[in-house]
Formats: sequence, structure tokens, C-alpha cells
Amino acid sequence: MPALGRARRAMFSRLAFGALVLLTLSACGKKGPVRPLSELSPAAPPAFSAVQAGENVLLSWELPRANQDGSPLEDLVGFRIFRLDFAPGDACPECREESAALVAELDLDYLPAASRQGERLFWFDTRAAQDSGYLYRLLPVNRKGRPGAPARAQLLVVAPPPAPAPPSASGHDRLVRLRWEPAVAPHGTRLLGYQLYRRTGEAPFPPAPLTAEPLPATDYEDFAVENGREYRYALRLLLEQDGRPVQSSRSTEVRVTPLAGR
Repeated sequence: MPALGRARRAMFSRLAFGALVLLTLSACGKKGPVRPLSELSPAAPPAFSAVQAGENVLLSWELPRANQDGSPLEDLVGFRIFRLDFAPGDACPECREESAALVAELDLDYLPAASRQGERLFWFDTRAAQDSGYLYRLLPVNRKGRPGAPARAQLLVVAPPPAPAPPSASGHDRLVRLRWEPAVAPHGTRLLGYQLYRRTGEAPFPPAPLTAEPLPATDYEDFAVENGREYRYALRLLLEQDGRPVQSSRSTEVRVTPLAGR
């Protein structure tokens, strides 16, 4: 009987301790499992790509909207871009990606070296060299300075395709009509279409063309213009080389002002 009494007292002690733990957790106001700190960092930026644009490399990606645990990402402040240079014959640049050098830190509230169009960001790597390979790693960063999951892209930089001839433009009533000569794709490439760019005033050309898809024809009508305002247009060729897209250098620009009555 004394042994049975001791067993009962031990069982009651364990029950009392469990009740105390439940009471403490309910009193602190926390519900559900505790999330590890790693899950509170941003998820990888979607749709990350690296495309050669003339002599430069254009990186673009979309803003991540969730943390790695699936919760809403509400404290994203910027990005870190790392770059690893590798020789074209390197079979595994990914094996050395931890040695990639930091080449840019972007703050969403101040983007002098990058640009944003809607939910997509763009950054030009102007230090790319011909016949070189590059592995890029993009890290989102939250307000606490905690980096999130990386996104990766890589490419080989080749001799840039030559720039096409500039388009011709005529201004009309809230309309600009543009035409250009058909391009001949250089040897070893395939023409995917034309990319048309527009700017106004002293602003630089945006990194993204006017249309989401390359233009298959050699003419375009721009209705998103205002009378009396000068617009500048330029053209790039979008080519396929070795199974990947390559943008030509940009043509010289042409200026035009739409006017009422034309």
C-alpha cells in the first residue's frame, strides 16, 4: 500500500504540472505552434531572370509576397545581389556559389541603381565582359536585416548582336505611328521579334519594352501618348542564340510629337 500511495502522488504531481503549463501558455496569449525564426524570413523572389541586353546583363524579378512559412511578407526592405564569375567551360559554377561577391544592395525606398515597374524590379549589370559566365544569386532582406531564400540565374555573355536601324515615326492626333526595316538575324541566331522602347523628357529609356511580348511585325501604333508632348523611341532585336534569348544593342533614338489635326 505505501508503494501504491507513492505512485498515486507521482501521477497527481504530473497532472498538476501539465495543468500549470497549459495555464501559463494560455495566459501569455500565444496560440498555435511557435514558428522557427528561419520561417520568418522572406521567400525567394519569383521569376528571376538574367538576359544579355547589348553589352550588359539585365536582371529582373518579381517582389516576393510571402515568408518561407507562407505567412504574408510585410517587412520587405530590399535585396542583395551576388555574382560569381566563371569560365565558359566550368561544369559546376553552382558548386562555388558561396564565394560569390556582393555587387549590389537595393533599398525599395531608394532605387538609384535599379528601377521598378509595377511588381517587377530591374537591375543592369554594366560590368559584364564578353565570353564570360556569370551566376547571380538574389536574396530578399526584411526589416530585421534577415536574408530570405535565394533565387538564382546564370548565363554566358557573348558578342552582342548589332543594333538595328532606328524606326521612323510620325505624329498624329493622340497617336504615333512607327515603322522600321525588317532585320536579318546574324549567323547562328534566330529572330524572335522586335522590342520597342519609349521615353519622355530627360528620363532614361526604361529597362522593359512597351509591350510584354516581342513585336512580330515591323510597325506599331502607340495610342498611349498626349498631344504636344515629345516622345523618343528606340528599338532592340530579340534573338535566340544557343537556346537562350539575347537582346541586341539599342538603336539610336527617334523623336516625335503628336499634334491635333494631323
